[in-house]
Amino acid sequence: MSSVLQIYKRDNPRSFAVSNSAWTLFLQGDPASKSRSLAEFVSTGEFDISSYRLLKLQKIYGTLGLICLNDHVFVGVVSGCSQVAKLGNGATVQRIHAVEFYCLDSDIYDTRFTDVSGNTVEPGHEDIYDATERLPEYEHPCDELRRLLSSGSFYFSSDHDLSLNLQARSRSDYDPDVLDRQFLWNDYLISSLELMRSNMSPERKDALDSGRFLTSIIRGFAETMNVTIGSGIPGQLSIISRLSSKRAGTRFNARGIDDDGNVANFVETETILNTNTWTSSFCQVRGSVPLFWEQISAGFMGQHKVEITRSPSATQAAFEKHFESLLEKYGDGIHVVNLLGTASNEATLTGLYRDAIRSSDFGQAIRSTEFDFHHEVKNGYESAATIKPSLRNSANQYGFYLHVDKGIQLTQTGVFRTNCLDCLDRTNMIQNIISQAALENVLRSLTIHPSSGLWERHGTLWADNGDALSRIYAGTGALKTSFTRKGKMSFAGALADATKSAARMYINNFQDKGKQEVIDIMLGRLVNQKNVVLFDPIADWVNSEAAKRKLEWSSSETLYMFAGTYNLNGKEGEEPLDDWLRPSDMQKEPDIYAIGFQEIVELTPAQIVSADPVKVRNWADKVLKCLDPKNNDRYVLLRTGQLVGAALLIFVKSKCLKDIKLVEGAQKKTGLKGMSGNKGGVAIRMEYGATRLCFINSHFAAGHSNYAERNQDFGTILNGIRFQRGRNISDHHDTVVWVGDFNYRISSHIEDVKSSIALQDWGSLYSADQLNKEMIKGNVFRFFHEKEITFAPTYKFDNGTDEYDSSDKQRIPAWTDRILKKGSGIRQLLYNSAPTLKFSDHKPVYATYEVDVQIVDEVKKSAIERELYVKKKIALEDSVSFSEQDLESVVGKDCTSKLSDIDYSTTDVIVPSASSSERKWWLDHHRSSRTELDTPVGAKLNPNRPINPWKSNGEPNFINKDRPVPARKPVMPGAFPFSVPPPLPKRVGTTSSSDESVAAPALPSRAKVVPSLQSGNVSSTGAPVPPPARRTNGRSTPSSTGEAAAKTTIKARVHKEEVDHLNDTDANDDSDLSGYKSLA
Repeated sequence: MSSVLQIYKRDNPRSFAVSNSAWTLFLQGDPASKSRSLAEFVSTGEFDISSYRLLKLQKIYGTLGLICLNDHVFVGVVSGCSQVAKLGNGATVQRIHAVEFYCLDSDIYDTRFTDVSGNTVEPGHEDIYDATERLPEYEHPCDELRRLLSSGSFYFSSDHDLSLNLQARSRSDYDPDVLDRQFLWNDYLISSLELMRSNMSPERKDALDSGRFLTSIIRGFAETMNVTIGSGIPGQLSIISRLSSKRAGTRFNARGIDDDGNVANFVETETILNTNTWTSSFCQVRGSVPLFWEQISAGFMGQHKVEITRSPSATQAAFEKHFESLLEKYGDGIHVVNLLGTASNEATLTGLYRDAIRSSDFGQAIRSTEFDFHHEVKNGYESAATIKPSLRNSANQYGFYLHVDKGIQLTQTGVFRTNCLDCLDRTNMIQNIISQAALENVLRSLTIHPSSGLWERHGTLWADNGDALSRIYAGTGALKTSFTRKGKMSFAGALADATKSAARMYINNFQDKGKQEVIDIMLGRLVNQKNVVLFDPIADWVNSEAAKRKLEWSSSETLYMFAGTYNLNGKEGEEPLDDWLRPSDMQKEPDIYAIGFQEIVELTPAQIVSADPVKVRNWADKVLKCLDPKNNDRYVLLRTGQLVGAALLIFVKSKCLKDIKLVEGAQKKTGLKGMSGNKGGVAIRMEYGATRLCFINSHFAAGHSNYAERNQDFGTILNGIRFQRGRNISDHHDTVVWVGDFNYRISSHIEDVKSSIALQDWGSLYSADQLNKEMIKGNVFRFFHEKEITFAPTYKFDNGTDEYDSSDKQRIPAWTDRILKKGSGIRQLLYNSAPTLKFSDHKPVYATYEVDVQIVDEVKKSAIERELYVKKKIALEDSVSFSEQDLESVVGKDCTSKLSDIDYSTTDVIVPSASSSERKWWLDHHRSSRTELDTPVGAKLNPNRPINPWKSNGEPNFINKDRPVPARKPVMPGAFPFSVPPPLPKRVGTTSSSDESVAAPALPSRAKVVPSLQSGNVSSTGAPVPPPARRTNGRSTPSSTGEAAAKTTIKARVHKEEVDHLNDTDANDDSDLSGYKSLA
C-alpha cells in the first residue's frame, strides 16, 4: 500500500495539489479558457507547498479525473471507501462510498464556515472560532455526479487493474498500460491525465499509478466470502461483475445494440475460488439481445412494447461485430443461452435472434440454447436446473482458468452468453446455475469433494450480485433472489418481488430519464460537453500537421439521395410505385431513399391511441420491392419511425452500411396541443462517415386559414424533437431534409387557381402560396430552401381520378405536399410530382440531391496524430517543463526569443487563453476588432480625413506631428447639468455667429496609431488643407440660419449617451487641433 494521499489548496492563483510523501500532482485551472487547465507531476521535495493549506478532508484514496461543467473545471477525488474483496496474492478491491469534486478555477462552489455571529471564518481556522459549515451559495454542478459515484456501485483496486479478469492479467502479452476501456467508467474523466501520463518516463508512470494519482474504476459488484471448500480446506469465494460503459444506461433508455457492436446491460461476471495453493476463475457474460430494438411506452403505466428499429439485413454487420469481439476476448466458442418466452414481444426478438445467428459466418463457434424460462419453471423454480444437460458439453469444452503454485494449469477457451429481456432476474438465476457447474468441474479436477456450506455461500453471493446489478439498471433489487439465496421461494419472497415490481414501474417512468443524463455526462457522451484540455505546447502543432495530412485519413464522397412524400389518405393502393420512386427523369440510382408517408392508417380514435405497425411493414415491403425488384439485396431498410399516421422509412444501399452509424429516431406530437399523435413529426438521424444527416417527416394542422397553427406545429417539431445525448435538429446536423404534408394552401379563389393550373402559370400560384409567404416573413423554415415548383398542386383530388375535389366542399387545389432542405454540401437536382398515382386524394412528390460526405478513418487518423506527437514530444528526466531548445523545435526560434522576454510572475490580471481553431480570444464577449496603423516617424493621422477610411476627400492620410496645439477653453460653469469632456472645437474658416454653440464636425478616426519606419503622405504645409464644404440639399456652407437651427438642435437634444463617445478621447492625445475653435 502506497503512502497516504492528501489534498491541498492555494487561493491565489487558485490551484490544488494532490500529494503523498514522494510525489505531487499539481492542478490549476484557467478562468479565461473555461475548459483548459494546467497539470504537472513533480517530486514532493521539489514542490513548494508553503502557500497551500491542507483541506479539511484529511485523506483521499484516489483521483477520479477532471470534468468541465457549467464552464468550470472540477477535479474528482475518492474521499471514502471500504475493502470488500480479497482475490489472493494480496490483490484487493475497494468499494467507493464517498467522492468530492473541487473547482479548479472558481471559489463560488466552495463550502464556507461562519462563526456564531455569522461572520465568515478564514479557511483553516474553523476549530478556533467554533465555526459551522455553510453550504455554497450556488448549487454544485457535480452534485448529481457525486451522488451517482457515491451510490455504492463503483469499485477500484489500489494494487491491480480491476478492468481485466484474472486470466487476461496472467497472459504473456499483458500490457499494464492498456486498460479494458469497455469496463472503465471514468475513461472520459481521466483522458486528459492519461495523455499527460503517456509522455512520462517509466519511473513517473509507475509512481503515478502506484500512488493512486490516476484511479481507474469499474461499476457492478464485488464481494468475497470466506468458505470451507471441503475436508476442512479454507478458501475464499469471490464474485466480480464488470458492467460495460459502452452502451450504459437505465432500463428503457438503453436496449439492444449499437453500430459498434456494443449491447446494453453487458456484464462480465467472474467467479473466483482460491486457497493458499491454487486459484480458479470462471467468466460468463450477459447482455441485451444484440439487435436494434427499443421498448417504447404503450400509453399505459408500466406497459412498454418492443419495437424493432432496423431491418435484419441492416442489423447483421453490428451483430457480427458483437460476436467477433466476444470470440477475440474469450476464446474459440460462444454458447448463447436465450431465456425469452413466447409472448409476442419476446417471440419476435427470439425469431430475429435465431435468424441472425444462422445468417452469420461463425458456424460451430456459436451454439444456441432457447430456454423459455417462465414456461419451464411454472411448477417451481427448482425446474430451472433442467437447463444443465443442454449446457454440459460446452461447459466441459470451455473449461476454466486454474493457477497453482507451479503456474497456469488450465485456461478458459469459451464463454456462455445469457440473456432475457432485461438481463436481470431470469439471467441471474441461470448464471448462478452455470457458475456452480463450473465450480463443480474445478473441484472435480482437483479431486476435492465440496462442502454443503460452499453452495450456500455461493447462492448468497449470487443473490447479492443480482440485487446490485438490478439496482443499477432497473432501480430496485432483483426478483427471485429469495430462491437464489435459500433454494426455495417463500411467501415473503413473493411479496417482496411484487413490491419491487411496483417500485420499478415508478422509477422507470419518473426517474430514469434524469439518471440517464447523469450517466451520459460522466461518460462524456453529450454533444455539447466540453472536454478538459491540459496545456500542451505540442498539441496545437500536432493538430495543424494532422490537418495538412487530411488526405491520408479522410476522403470525400458524393451521395445521390432521394426524398419523397405521399399522403395515403388511409388507402392501400396496389398501383406500382415506379413513377414516383424510379421516375424517368432520375439519371442515377440513389444511395439513400428517405420516404415519408402521412395518413398511413385511417386517423380513427383507436388508431390514434395505438397505431398499427403492420401498415408500416406492408408499405416498407412495397417500397423495397419497387427499389429491388430482383431481390438482390441491393437496398436494405435501415430504420423506420411511426407517429400514428406519419411514417418515415430510410432505405440505403447495402454497400453503404459500413459507413453508417449512430442511427436514431425521435418523434413529437402536435395534435390537440401535443396530446394527440394525429398530427406531428417523426425524425431519423444518422452519421454517414463524419457527415451528420437528419430526415424529418411531418403532418401539420389542416384547414385553409390555419397557417398560424401550421407555423406553430413547425416550431414545436423543430424545437421539440430531441435525439440522444442532447442532439437536436438545428445545431447538430450538416444536412437536413424535411418532407411531409405541410397543409399550406393557396390564398386565391378556386376559379383563379384552376385557371392558372390550366395555363401552367405556376408563378402566380406560388406568389399566393401560404408557405411561400410565411417563409418570406421568416415565420417558418428559416435557412431552408425549396427548389422552384414546376408541377401542378398535389391536393385535393377525387380518389382514383385526376380531377380536383368535386365534393360540396370544393377545396381549393394546393401544394400541401412539400420537400425542403438545409445544409452545406447539398445540391438539389429534381423536384417533381408523380401524377399517375391516383388511389389517394394527394399526389406523391419527390426530390433528388447530391450530398458531399466526409469519410474519416479514425484508426489511421489516431495513428498519424500519435506519430506526430512522438516525433515532437520532449522527454525530460525530472520535469515535464520545456527547455528553450525544445520549444524552438516546435514553435520556431523567433517565437522562442519572444517567449523568453515574457514576465511570468503571478499577477491579478486574468490573461485570456490561447486561441484555437474553434475559438478566438479577441472575439470573446462579442468584442469588436481594432485595426492598428503603421504611422510614419514624425507624423500623425490627419484629423481632416473622413471617418470612413475607404472614402477620400483629397486630404493626405498623415500630417506633421510638430504642429502647435491651441489651448482649450474651459467649460462654462453650469453649461451642462452633468460633467462631460470639452466638445470638439470648431473649424476655422466657417461662417460664425455670436453664439458659439454650433454643430461639431464628425469625429476623426479613432484607430490606434503605432510608429512605423515606412513613409506616408505627410502634409508639407504648415496648416491642414481645409476640407470641402459640407453640402445640404445641394447647398454649400451652412448659413447663419442653419447654424441657429443647429444650435437649437444641440440645446434640445444633448444627452449623456450622445457624448459618451468623447470619453474615449485620450486627454494626452497630441492630435493637431489647429484650425478649430472651441464650442464651449
